[in-house]
Formats: sequence, structure tokens, C-alpha cells
Amino acid sequence: MKEFRHMEIDLSGFRKDVLRISQTQLAKMLGVSRDKIVRMENAPGRIELDMLIKLAQVTGQTLEEITGFSKETPKTFSVRGNWQMVQEFYDFIQSNLTSLKEEHKDCLTNEMLEMIEKYKEPVKPKVAVLGMPDAGKSTFLNSLLGSKELPAYWTPATSANIHLKHISDRPEFIKDEVIILNNENNAIEIEKLTDQAYYEKYNIASGSVHVLQEFCTRKGKYYEDDVNYLIIVYLDYEILKVCDLIDVPGFGTDDRQLDDTMANATQLIADIIIYLSPANAFLRGVELQFLRNILNVLPPLERKSSNSIKPLGNFYVVASQAMTVDNGSVSSLKNILDEGANRLYTDTNVEIWDKKQEVSGYNYSLEVLQNRFFTFATDKHVLRNELEVDLKRLLEIIPEIVLKSSKEKAISLVHCLNQHSLSQFQQHRKLLQKREEYKKDEQDIIESMSQKEKENEKLRENVLIKIRALRSESINDFNKEYKKILNEDNITNIIKQNNYSKKKQDIKRLAGYISGELETRLEKILVNKSAALKEIIDEYLKNIDNNISSLTNKTHSINVKNTLFDVRNLFASGLAGMATLGGLAIWASTLGNLGGYIIVTQSVGLLSSIGISVGGTATAVSAVASIGGPITLGVALAIITGLSTFAITSGTWKKSVSKKIVKEYNKHGAFAKYEEIINAFWTDTEKAFEKADDNMKDQVKERIQSLQQKINVLDADFLKDGITCYKELMENIEQIIASLEEK
Repeated sequence: MKEFRHMEIDLSGFRKDVLRISQTQLAKMLGVSRDKIVRMENAPGRIELDMLIKLAQVTGQTLEEITGFSKETPKTFSVRGNWQMVQEFYDFIQSNLTSLKEEHKDCLTNEMLEMIEKYKEPVKPKVAVLGMPDAGKSTFLNSLLGSKELPAYWTPATSANIHLKHISDRPEFIKDEVIILNNENNAIEIEKLTDQAYYEKYNIASGSVHVLQEFCTRKGKYYEDDVNYLIIVYLDYEILKVCDLIDVPGFGTDDRQLDDTMANATQLIADIIIYLSPANAFLRGVELQFLRNILNVLPPLERKSSNSIKPLGNFYVVASQAMTVDNGSVSSLKNILDEGANRLYTDTNVEIWDKKQEVSGYNYSLEVLQNRFFTFATDKHVLRNELEVDLKRLLEIIPEIVLKSSKEKAISLVHCLNQHSLSQFQQHRKLLQKREEYKKDEQDIIESMSQKEKENEKLRENVLIKIRALRSESINDFNKEYKKILNEDNITNIIKQNNYSKKKQDIKRLAGYISGELETRLEKILVNKSAALKEIIDEYLKNIDNNISSLTNKTHSINVKNTLFDVRNLFASGLAGMATLGGLAIWASTLGNLGGYIIVTQSVGLLSSIGISVGGTATAVSAVASIGGPITLGVALAIITGLSTFAITSGTWKKSVSKKIVKEYNKHGAFAKYEEIINAFWTDTEKAFEKADDNMKDQVKERIQSLQQKINVLDADFLKDGITCYKELMENIEQIIASLEEK
């Protein structure tokens, strides 16, 4: 068949702006599959002449109207390149730290080297674009990139999470434009892919953009594998200099549960979320539940006391394809946005707003939420300008905050290094003065160690018994709350309280609200139990500290207790790098930087770069969400789907709906799934405790042995050289401090 290979046809724009129908509707009109429409829109220059004629016939348009339709692509989204200042400062610090390691490699302790290694390169914000299929995500991404179109191989039928990064972010050992990674269980930490061994562990393919055809489209060779692929594409677009963009599969189609899982997992790693919903069908079906879930897990970047980011500043809800509503009527669209914001605010449980206020200091009113609703259309500037200005402002503020935080962290690090150098200097001097005296006490320490290890093992087992008791208490407490919420009278009261009608849309909202109640009650229980665990851990570490003190009391004059045997420090460092901390999240969140520089929270992303903590409660909630998010969302969607076919009669409809909801929860075995979340949470807690405890005890033993070696083996000349070395190290660190204060 003859093809028009060089014609500039904007079939996607023609369908959306002229016909105002979905891809599925157009496919039915033409008697083809939706995939066929996807391919035609991705490669309009290859549409057969017969198909164009048929399109004209079924739509009542002339060939000239179809082939002549072309929509102007917005100009490149322009953002000041403030991230360059962040990079320059990081390079300056790394240069100084590298010199320090090279010039003083013989006297830097392992602990000091670990501190230096923990000074990580600041991470650019991750902007995730989410929405159901046909929401216009690809068109929106095109507008941000300032590109006529993204490579046709992945849009708009995306079936994998695709991270768009700037070409300058590509590690030297990666040569291709595209890398395909196996992200089973969402295990990959993007920031670690600069390590070649880590990258090779997950990499399964790479190549040009053409490789995306096999992995990202529904006709691709690997689509049916049902594998959670994470794909990174390195591109040269201006916006990617200040952020990473994440293109996420449309969720809620029932085609693939994996798409829903990927969309949910993206919420947990995204710093900024832009949710698109078509203006002519705004926030329908399961969308409100999904947005409520986003509000629950998305950490607020705003801090009333310390930065200028607006309340909910990293949360955008966008009415896309805005021209489909009264030809882009601003007043009509405002009504749609306000009504949508009101529904979301009503359906969002008050505990979610309370948690955000605890962290940020802001009060989250309906007006605050309404200010985060925007419109978008490519061909009418007024309908996208407010969104673009707001996003631009956010992306320009973030680097300024990151730069300030980087300077504070750098100063904290070098002061901490200076403190440790001084401690080592004093220790070597004491050893030189009293070496013979300490040698006499060595045997007492060796004989006492075995007994203290047995005592410490009993203390450890006692903590594990208490953790298991907290697990049982959590299940019992949630069972009581579950029965209170899934009670017909309670559900009827919720219907009245929130003014839900018997329309199917409101019944779905009701189901989402109940799901939210269950989630917040579960989170509250686990947060309270985690707070109890904090007291248990503090008491445990106090007892361990007392045992170590009694073991090393004869060497305290060397000033080793606080520098070598700080048990909180050693326990905390064992948590570093763990994927989840479970119930230890609250304990970890109270540590701050632990003397200046031990960072043990899971966040190695933007929050860490900005230098803000999400707070104890929010940290624990995040830990719950990382385990339970996919499960609770799956339960909620299943219940909502079950209610969609429910026939509602007049009369006592509130009672019948309440009874149906209880029945659906029982049918789907919901309590067992929530119990699964609780068990996973406390299993993670046990693993985190055991790892941290093993690290602490191994480090104590290693440091006692190191001290014994210094007392027995090192001669006077070596100790004198060490004193000189640490004195010179402190002088170099003082020079770095002076240069930092000038910057």
C-alpha cells in the first residue's frame, strides 16, 4: 500500500483537539486495534493512503483537513542551570577530600575514611509523570523537553518505567543511549548505578533508542514476560540538567497488575509528582484513591521555618487536554479543578494532613490543595502558563537549597574529622606516656571479654523477644480497629458525614475513603509500636555501653570510650545502606547526623541532598508504605472494582452499600493482606536490629584488639610519628575549614 512517508500529520493532536475522542474510540470507528492507532500516532508519516481515506470517511473530515492539521509544539521549557553551582561545590569538596586521603593515608582511621565516603554527590530531583492511559503524559513530556516528539518506540504505550536523564549523567563505562535493567522487587537504587559492578548486576540489555521497541510497547518481544523493567534513556535536553523525568505506565486498566505496581513504586522514589487526568473526564474511577495514596507517601519538601517552597509544592494535579472542555474555557476549567480538589480533600483522611503539618509546619486547608490543581494544553499558552511558571520556580529553588545544605554538611564533616584527628593525637600521646602501665591491664581485659560477650548475647535475645511481642500486639490492635471500621453502622455514618450520594462515583469514593481509614489506623499502630521499640533500643544500648565501660575502665585515661566505643554510633552505622529499617525507622530518625556525620536513614535522594528530615512519624510511615503500598492499593482497587457492578436501589441504600463493602473486604481476604504487611514490617525490624547489633559488636571487638596492638606492638618512635602525622592532618583540615568559610 502507498504510504505518506514525508507528510507532517499530527494524528494524535487531530484526534484529541478536533475529534475529541480516545484512542480506543477511534480504533472502533476504524475497525482496528488500539495498538494500531498507537503505531499510527507514533509514526504518522507511515500511515497508508487507504487508512487516511477511511479516516476521512468515518470522521467526516476532508483529507486536506486531516493531513494539514499540525499543532505547534511549545518552546523548550527553560530553567536556570543552577545545578551547575551545586556540582562545582561538590567537585571542590571532593578535590580537598581526595588530597587529604592521599597526603595522610597512613593516619586516617577507618572511621574517618567512612565519614569521607558518606559525603555523597547531591541528587537531582526526580519528577514523575503519572496518570491513566490516554491522559496525555507523552504530550506533556514533549512540552517539557521542547521536542516535537519523544522516540516513537516508547510513547504512548509505555509498559515500563523509563527514567530520562541528561547525557552528562551517563557514567563513562556506559556507552549506549539506553540501558535496560531488571528491577525485580524494585530493588535498584538509581544513585548506585554509577558503580560498574552494581550496574552489571542488574543490566540485561542496552543499545540505541530502537531497543525500546522490544521492551516498552505492547507488541514488544518482552512485553508478555511480566518483568519489572527499569529503563534509563540518556538525552540532551535542557530540563534534564536540573531534574530527572520518569515516564510511568498508565495504571488502573486491569491489563497488567505490573503496571499498577510500577506506578505505585514510583511514588516512593519520586520527589515531585505531576498527575495528569483528562479535563473532560477529570479524576474518575480509581484516580482519587491513587492520589490519596500519593499524598500519604510523598514527603513534603516545604519547611515553613527554613525554605520558600510552597505548601504541597512538589504535588501537581493537572487537567490535561484542556481544550476538550468548552474549547478551553478558563471559567469552565476552574470549576472542574475546584470540584476535583474538593472531592480529593473530602476523601483524604485527616491524619494525612496532620502528618504533613507535623513535618512542615504548614496548615493544609482546602485552599492549599486547590492551589496545586492546574490545566495543560499545548496549543493555548494561557492554559499551561501557570503550571510551567510554578514548576520552573520549584526547579530553580531546589538547587539553591541543596547548595546551602551541601555547604553545611561539608563544614560538619571537616569539623568532625578535625575532632577525630584531635582524639587520635591525644590517644597516641597518652599511649606514649603510659604504655607500660596499660600493658599490665591487658590480661584483665582479655579475661573479662568472654563473660561480657555472654551477657550481651542475653541482652540481644531479650530485645528480639520484645520485638516479637510488638508484632503480636500490632496484629491484635489492628484487628480491633479493622472491626470498628468495617462495621455497617460506621460505614453508614461515613456516608452521612462526607455527604456521599448513591451515585456510583460516590460509592467508589466511599470505598477509597474506608481504605484510607484502614491504612492510617495501621500506620498509627505501627508508629506507636515503633516508638515503644525506640525505648527498648535505647535501654539496650545503655546496658551494652555499661558492659563496655566496665571492660575498658582502666584505659579511659586514653580517652577511648567516647571515640572508640560510642555504641549508638556503632549501632547506627550498621543500619547504613539497608533498604528498609522497619520499626527502627523512628529510632534512626532521632539521631540527626549523630555527632556531625552518620546518616542512617533510607533517604539518599533529594531529601538528603536538601538536608531535611521527614521526621520520626513520617519516617515510620514511609517504611510502612514501602512494604504495604502495593498491597493496600491493590486491595482498594479490587474493592472499588467489585462495587462498580453493584446495583443500588432506593430506600435503605446506605445500609445495602455498607453491607456490600463489608462483604467485598471479606471476599478479598483483606485482613490477611494487612496482616502480611504487619509481619513484613516486623521481619524487616528484626533483620535491621540483628545487622546493626552484629556491626556494633564486631566493631567493639576490632577496636579493643586494635588498642591492644598499639599497647603491645607499637614502639615509641611509631607513636611519635603518629603524633606528628595527626598534628599535620589537623593543620590541613583547618585550612579546608578556612576555605569553606570563605565560599
